[in-house]
Amino acid sequence: MTEESTTPAARPRRSRWPGLIWAVPIAALAIVSWLGFRDYVAQGPTVTVRFNTIGGIKADHAAVKYRGVTVGHATATRLSRSLDKIWVTMRFDPYMAGHLGKGTRYWVGGEEVSFAHLSSLKSLIAGPYIGIDPHPGTTMTHVIGLKQEPVLKSEPKGVTLVLRAARRGTISRGAPVFYKGFQVGEVRGETMLPDDRGFAIYTFIPAKYMHLVNEHSRFWSSGTVHVPLFGPDAGVNVPPIPAILTGSISFYTPETGPAVHDRPRFPLYADAGQAHNAPSEHAVHYVIRMRGAGGPCERGTGLARRGPDRRRDGRPYTL
Repeated sequence: MTEESTTPAARPRRSRWPGLIWAVPIAALAIVSWLGFRDYVAQGPTVTVRFNTIGGIKADHAAVKYRGVTVGHATATRLSRSLDKIWVTMRFDPYMAGHLGKGTRYWVGGEEVSFAHLSSLKSLIAGPYIGIDPHPGTTMTHVIGLKQEPVLKSEPKGVTLVLRAARRGTISRGAPVFYKGFQVGEVRGETMLPDDRGFAIYTFIPAKYMHLVNEHSRFWSSGTVHVPLFGPDAGVNVPPIPAILTGSISFYTPETGPAVHDRPRFPLYADAGQAHNAPSEHAVHYVIRMRGAGGPCERGTGLARRGPDRRRDGRPYTL
């Protein structure tokens, strides 16, 4: 018997494994699936806000900012049926979960250029953004946005002062607040008083400069060119250029006194001269009557600092 007759015939057999060539796409599909699942799990909260203005918000372009830091992006926009409102859907970074509770406020920012913050000029190129004032709690997924940036927001440690002025003047949001020529705060907003007798200007002083303010501090508008003819500041006093464009406020503290708490009220004087010469809270009014020899009665009025031997019933002194 020959060797060829004893060798069994080969039979083809199909393998259950499709082959190593398929391992590459299968591994790629697994990696993509894992990355997609990880991104889905790691996604931050989604919030939809209705604004009463279009504002130039674009999906996948407008950023959501908190104190200048980007915390999310607009992912979708749609107009209302009346075409006068816009719904903006925003996707936040994961760490914002727990900070978008009831009371969180949203507004469209960057529509106007502020000369107090020249960095706002980039909004002319980058377009508007969505500002946010967060509040802790469970995420509110549907919110109505504000028409403009709020005057009072959740601030870091510091104190908010309310300055009452008869006229608003050139002071606007973002105007600096100076102490001896050094900026220690800024104006956060202004509003007309309910009695229509002036304006309330809200200024914020950070915690590290709170020791410069007490109940005796005096504030004045310093954003204009001032030319005093007499006194230690006689001459031409020109404030910094940004202060001329946005207005500015200066103050000094003549004496030690009790520390201020949040939202104390101070008068805002027109200039430094009025602030320095304004009577203190201890001043009392008095009237001087002088009779000339055979002539008419002459009267004068003035202010005097109240001492322990002076009248405290509010009636003027008669001399």
